[in-house]
Amino acid sequence: MDKLVFLHLSDIHFSKPEPTFDLDIELRNQIELDVQRMTDGFQQATGILLCGDIAFSGARDEYDRASDWIKKLQRLAAVEDGNVWTVPGNHDVNRQTVRKSQILQDVHARLRGIPENSINEQLKQYLNDELEPHILFEPIKNYNLFAVSFDCDSTPEQLFWEKDLPLNDGSTLKIRGLNSSLISDESDDDERRSLILSSFQIGFQEDASVTYMSMCHHPPHLIRQEDEFEDCLQARVAVQLFGHKHRQRLNVIDDRLRISAGAVHPSRRESGWEPRYNWVSIYADSIGDQRNLIVEVWPRIWDQTRRTFEPEVKDGRESRIFPLPLKPWQGKEIEEHQPHALPREKGDLTVGKARYLMEPKRKLVYRFLSLPYNQIIEIAVTLNLLTDKDKGVEGLELFKRFIERAEKREMMDKLWDAVEQKYGNANATENPFGKRELERS
Repeated sequence: MDKLVFLHLSDIHFSKPEPTFDLDIELRNQIELDVQRMTDGFQQATGILLCGDIAFSGARDEYDRASDWIKKLQRLAAVEDGNVWTVPGNHDVNRQTVRKSQILQDVHARLRGIPENSINEQLKQYLNDELEPHILFEPIKNYNLFAVSFDCDSTPEQLFWEKDLPLNDGSTLKIRGLNSSLISDESDDDERRSLILSSFQIGFQEDASVTYMSMCHHPPHLIRQEDEFEDCLQARVAVQLFGHKHRQRLNVIDDRLRISAGAVHPSRRESGWEPRYNWVSIYADSIGDQRNLIVEVWPRIWDQTRRTFEPEVKDGRESRIFPLPLKPWQGKEIEEHQPHALPREKGDLTVGKARYLMEPKRKLVYRFLSLPYNQIIEIAVTLNLLTDKDKGVEGLELFKRFIERAEKREMMDKLWDAVEQKYGNANATENPFGKRELERS
């Protein structure tokens, strides 16, 4: 039986590179070794879920470090290129940007102060502003450069992202990533209910063939529209992933599973300092006439004495299983499985060998934007994707122009070949764009 399997991490807090003073290098090394051990049982993971605070201060070099490490985890967990999904946290906000902009400070203050029922309309006005619709996203500019290769960047045109993955019964697991850091700055350090999530982000459409899993850094009690957020989650979202609190919690609330992640790199000044991460598997099953989503979580926790990551054992088990009721759906017949309550044999983590491959364009974007800046520009110049109209344009907006031009000029096959050579995969992967051209001809 095929299951979806995820490596789930939050609050990594990558800081600027200081090799001599990197207290967390041992933690990361032990996570790598633990991921390798777990992958031997799982065979491979579907993807990696990052629940925010990838960086510590939103600086560009912090994301360079994060990107290198995430790529290493992808290789160790046998994750298909680019199958990483991420949302921003408060530490992904570059607060220096906010400090230097009175306009941003005024916008933040207004969205914090107006009545809750006015937030959606006011936000819509800001995002439709003809002069500067992107100003709210300027503090997460570096985060977006990191996230765009995974198609998880946050923009006025993309307030949330979604990814559909096939469940074993033919239905769909739809992952939605939410940006709860849109007005995050120094004034939310006191943990007040001062952040916003617009109704545009949290409207989940009911469909018996679709099961939702949400990713959001901040838990509901920090959101101004807390009640609306809770209502939307509990009405539609079977699995809810959060970060921020640095305290692991697995709670079933009205047949919905809420996973509040521990931190990969919590501050050593915190009481109860406990570095953590999780493995999560998901599949559909039936028990009698009841259709269920079976979610199994393997919490991994740092053992300070043994200096390694170990399973968090409860009731003699290394994992916890949560059967979540789903609405009836006449899809592909669900295979019969052993009852979910039966314990596994020790070490039985096998989940099947299905690979959830990226669509060609997304894989190309991921590999292109994963290259060093100078190589991206070199390819753009070679393929004449850089024009005089790009003067003064930089970063994310510039890279997106390259992709759009290549697609408009029907040069995606040439871009694929150029990127493969730089990426180190020359002749290793068949060019899907070239193949399509041959088929049309």
